[in-house]
Amino acid sequence: MKTKLKIKRFFFESFRPRTRDDYAEIFTRGIKEREGDNAVYPWLWLRVLCVLLITYTVYAVVNASMPGAGDREVFYFVGGAFLDTAFLVLLFELYPKKDFPLITVLCVCVLGGTASDFISAFIYHFHSMEVLLNGWKLAVIAGVTEEIAKGIPAVLCVIALKKKDPSAGFLIGACVGTWFSITENASYIHGGSIGMMVLTATARAFGCMFSHAVWTALITRAFCKYGLKSYKFYLTVLVNMALHFCIDMPLEDYIVLLFAEASICGLCAFIWGAYAVTKDRRNIPRPPLDTYAPCAVRKNAVAMSAFFAVTCSALLVFAGLYSPVYKEVRSFGAEEFKTFAHNGYEIAPDKERVFDEEGENYFAQYEKGVLTSAQQQEGSGELSYLYCYRLLPSLDENGQPITEEKDGETVPVKEMKLIRVDVLISADGNEERYYQNTVVSHTLVFEFYEINPELSEGSLDFSDGEIKFIKTHGGWDLKTAVSFSVCAVCALGWATAYIIMKKKNRHEQLKPAQ
Repeated sequence: MKTKLKIKRFFFESFRPRTRDDYAEIFTRGIKEREGDNAVYPWLWLRVLCVLLITYTVYAVVNASMPGAGDREVFYFVGGAFLDTAFLVLLFELYPKKDFPLITVLCVCVLGGTASDFISAFIYHFHSMEVLLNGWKLAVIAGVTEEIAKGIPAVLCVIALKKKDPSAGFLIGACVGTWFSITENASYIHGGSIGMMVLTATARAFGCMFSHAVWTALITRAFCKYGLKSYKFYLTVLVNMALHFCIDMPLEDYIVLLFAEASICGLCAFIWGAYAVTKDRRNIPRPPLDTYAPCAVRKNAVAMSAFFAVTCSALLVFAGLYSPVYKEVRSFGAEEFKTFAHNGYEIAPDKERVFDEEGENYFAQYEKGVLTSAQQQEGSGELSYLYCYRLLPSLDENGQPITEEKDGETVPVKEMKLIRVDVLISADGNEERYYQNTVVSHTLVFEFYEINPELSEGSLDFSDGEIKFIKTHGGWDLKTAVSFSVCAVCALGWATAYIIMKKKNRHEQLKPAQ
């Protein structure tokens, strides 16, 4: 029952309306007379999360639907920071004393986090690309390097600010780890399709509270609590390095195992961090639970928050799935595709044709009176072939050049060799020339002519051992239309419910008193 009341109170304190004095208390905390124990329940983090989530959603939708108008760089940063920043504000509100100004938190976050980025980049610089491309070696290097890179500036901030209290160390470490997480998230979000960027940003946003921020916070807390001479500090560092290594292990071929071990390691870090925060706040006096007044929460504020959360989620899904075109894919066998590509013509050139020295050349090129290249047409009517020859050295059966004596010198013997066959198609008084295309993949070597004009409207894919013709069409595909419909239904449903509630409240207010 007591736990249930605590949950209700946390919910109440998060959503109830706030006054100017509440905001003044947060922004002047740690300044002059604003010191003492912090018994206030956290609430600002929820406002920060809502504002940044809406901002992130707007940038995601704009970049998805209007790529030319979207600011990708801002999207990378906001996508990497929206949940991390709210989590840091939550930790600041949970800090058990009022001796740490918010401006100091921001300075430690930016300056300490930037220093950790530089230290990490400096250490990575001395590793070769071959080492960094090895997944297991990279996981070890990341686990050791990044925790050292974050730990050094965090410890220096503790010393500079003279905050040796474990709870202060936890907050300082979280500041440095959060900025490191934000910049790392932005680098991972960078590039790729908008759908993949939205998915990456959303997935990595939830990782901060299970990884970088908590790891660094626990290391810095251990420094404040045990000092550099205690084995417990170094044990804490090693454990967090191990957790980092486990999450980075290259198990992409075993996706279930990767997800399971990453989830377990992330939960271990989160539970460890939650225990540390709870322990540091245990002795803070708080108002009795019976002073909790649930009636003070406005239901329309909760409804508004839920509406924005659902709408943002639906819009993010829409941004991830949005496509201004949909694709039509047609699969062919080798012979079937040749018939399609050749537009019904039966193309069968003579690949062994020898140059006809007495024949008429469609095109000829001479150098110093010697014929060096020529094209000879064969066939008549609508379809004919253009055999293209070039003067090249003759080779023996071993692939060695054949030579002869000429004017006392040894010179290579040259002959006109067939290098390709083009196709000429004459229709309605126009003559079109088509060149042979050769596709080499791991499963086949395929030759064809792009005679069918429909081929210019799409693209070909030979990667799966079969031939696919992918044709794009303007408009939305099914998944985009469904996701957009969900957004519309959410907005329409909330608007309808809000109007009904407004009318009901107004009707109740106009009722005569009994």
